[in-house]
Parts: sequence; structure tokens; C-alpha cells
Amino acid sequence: MGILKKNFSSTGWETSDFGGFSRILWDLPEMTLPYGFHIEPSKDLSYLSYYSQRKLLSLFLIKANQLGYSERLAERAILENKPNRVFGVNTICSEYTFDKESIKQVLKVIISTEVELKSLFINYSNALANSKILYEAYEYGLKEPTEDLDSKNRAKILEKIKDVKEKKSSWTYTGSTVSGEKLKKLKEASKFKPYEPSAYDKKLIYDEEEIKSSDALLNLLDINFEKSESKISSLKVGKIDIPKLAEVLSGNSHIYFRKEEVEKTKPFSVCILCDESGSMDGSRIKTQHSLVKILYKTFSQIMPDDKIYIYGHSGDETPEIHVYQDKFNPTFEESFTNQLDHDFQQNYDGPVTDLIYEKIRSHTSDNILFIVISDGEPAGWQYGGDADNNDYKRVIEKCKRDGFVTCGIGIEYLACKDLYQYSTLVKGYESTDAIKKVSMLINNVVKAEFQ
Repeated sequence: MGILKKNFSSTGWETSDFGGFSRILWDLPEMTLPYGFHIEPSKDLSYLSYYSQRKLLSLFLIKANQLGYSERLAERAILENKPNRVFGVNTICSEYTFDKESIKQVLKVIISTEVELKSLFINYSNALANSKILYEAYEYGLKEPTEDLDSKNRAKILEKIKDVKEKKSSWTYTGSTVSGEKLKKLKEASKFKPYEPSAYDKKLIYDEEEIKSSDALLNLLDINFEKSESKISSLKVGKIDIPKLAEVLSGNSHIYFRKEEVEKTKPFSVCILCDESGSMDGSRIKTQHSLVKILYKTFSQIMPDDKIYIYGHSGDETPEIHVYQDKFNPTFEESFTNQLDHDFQQNYDGPVTDLIYEKIRSHTSDNILFIVISDGEPAGWQYGGDADNNDYKRVIEKCKRDGFVTCGIGIEYLACKDLYQYSTLVKGYESTDAIKKVSMLINNVVKAEFQ
């Protein structure tokens, strides 16, 4: 079977570092499979969990129904009647197995009409066709089946296929129900804290090393939003290319051209999220503080201020999100001075990132260069460990599917490479090496995602 390499989706989830095909099945909502349906997955699906196997086959039935092909599946299902006696009563078990060719035909239609999940059905098409999907109908009190019974059962199958639906359940958070409720409450209790002017506030000052580093970073970044014009010649239609007129006599009809605007770098916005947990206090927060100043000073020379979002997060028993810069709070030069005066407590990464994702999406539909500067994994009051780590990965994956390109800048923290699509490790902003690493990180993202 193999893993499909080509991306058909708009988000490129197929080659995601955090899942791809098996993860997308895991993240899909649970499916209700009505009583009577039985699924025997192909051996090609043996590496998937039982629940993912059922989701895949149930999703096939949902799509078939949405496209109006459930009737074909029901009509062409292969019937096998099995007379029996149950507790002394004559019983007919009518077993209807979906025809393999019908499954293939329906798959072709699904693949031709699907957008985001097209490659999922291509990747699993052989496995789906080789899986056994059957429906069992029981009729008590009969010794022999009748034509009327067959007709009634096929109508029943049709109705049952329509009952295969997504469950509207609490699938939002992975892990146990208790964990899910806890994380949901954390998200609801989180507070955004925009900058409130004070008479004691001071304007942000860049020291000489920060200015020098910002200039160096600006020169190293390969970002160009300016549009250039490209001429496409030798066309059959368009504007006449005067120098090619002489070629008409020799039979060349490709004498037209058109001009197209070319963007070297596709538009995007930037979001920087600062870890302000207790472990960051001291030299690490100073490194982060200077690095964010350098990044803001650099990006503000490349793009408008309303395309730059900067947040920090900490909190004691519930998360607090400090708003330093966004579309409706363009206050970085005033607010970021206060960062070093905050209490450095916990980092509730999952709920915070989920909220910031929702906030940014309420402002813009841009692709987002999402940079997290941190020194560790999620950790808070009754929060942390494998379950909450996995939930954070789920949130990151959700962001990625909606145009967020996730980057981790680890301050003396190697494991950020396991959380984000792109990552680098720094020890101090003042080193030339740190600016080179950050520029390489951003350039790699821009080249792979925005060019």
C-alpha cells in the first residue's frame, strides 16, 4: 500500500511531522455505526487501531451517502441467507456483503469530488476495497426467505447507511474524559491581558548589540514581498509578440504572450509566543526578551505592524496571556518593557495556543509564521505529563492544518524539535551564531512554505 507522498490537501497534512494519514484518522470525530453493520478490515489496515479502522470504513459510508451512492451499495450487496433456529424459533439471518466492484466505483467518485480528504481515500483505496462490510438482518418465524423479505432488508440497509454519522462528542481533547474536562476548564479560565498604560511606563530601548543583531538578521532573511512581472511567450492566445510575427510564414502559430505578476514570497503574518514560566526566570528570560525585540524590529521593517502578533503566557492555577502586539493592540514598544516585571509561574501551552489560534483567526485568514520561544514542555498546576503533552501536539497539528507553520526556538531546550515542524536551539541572543540559526530557521520556513 505505502504512504502517498503527494499532497492534495491545502494544508499538506499528508506529510505532517505530527501524524499524516494515521493521525488524521485519530483526530476525526468518532463515527456511529448502527446495529447490524459488521466490518472486517483488510489486513492492510492491521497497523491501525480498531477505532481508526472503524472510522475509515464508517467515513467511506458517510461519503457514499452524501454523494447519493448508498442505494447502489444496498442494491448490489451480495446476499447469503442462513436459516437457523434460535431458542426453538425458526430464524432467517440475511447477510448482505457489499460488492467489491461497487466499493471501487464509489471510491472513484469520492476521490474525484473530495478536496481535503482526497489523498486519504487514495492511500487507503485498496485496503477499503479488500475490507468486508456487511449487514446482518434477522427475521424470526420464517423457514424460507422470500423476495419480499429481500426487498424489505435492502430498504433497511439504505436507511441504516444514512444513520452512519459523526458523533458530536467531546473529542476535542485527547486523553481521558477527566483530562479533557480539565483542559477545557483551563481554556475557559484563561485571560488575555492587554497592555494598560501607566504613568510609570518607559519606552522600549534597543541597546547597541540588539540594533546590530537586528540589522544582521534583516540582511540574512530571504523575504521579498514585492511583485515582479514575468513574460510568458510562445502562446496560442494573448497579446501578439511583435518579434515573432516573422515566424507566421513558416507555420508557427505560437506568436502570442501574456504577462503575469510573480511574488517571490507569498504574504504571511508572524506570531511570536513567549514562554514566561518559572524556569525561564533569570538569564533565559533575558535572552528571550532581547531575541523578541530583535525579531520585532526586523519584521516591522518587512511587513505592516498589523501583521505582527506577539504574546507571552504564564499564570498560577489558570493561564494568563499577555498581549504585547496584535492587530487591535499595536503596543509592543510600550508594553514589552513590562515583560521582565511579570511573575514567572506556569506554562499551560495547550489551552493558551488554542486560544491564540482562535484569536488570530478572528483577525486574519493569512498564513501564519508561528514562532514559540520556550525552554520546556507544558507544565502547570495539575497540568503536564504525557496526556497534556499529546494534547499540545494535537493543538499544534490543528493549527498547522489551518495555515500555521509552527517553529520552535528552544532556549537550552533540545526537545522542541519533537513539538514543532521547524526548530532550532539557541543559548544567548548576543552570539553571532544565534542570529545565524534564527535566520536559517526562518529562511527554511519561507523557502519551503511561502515561496
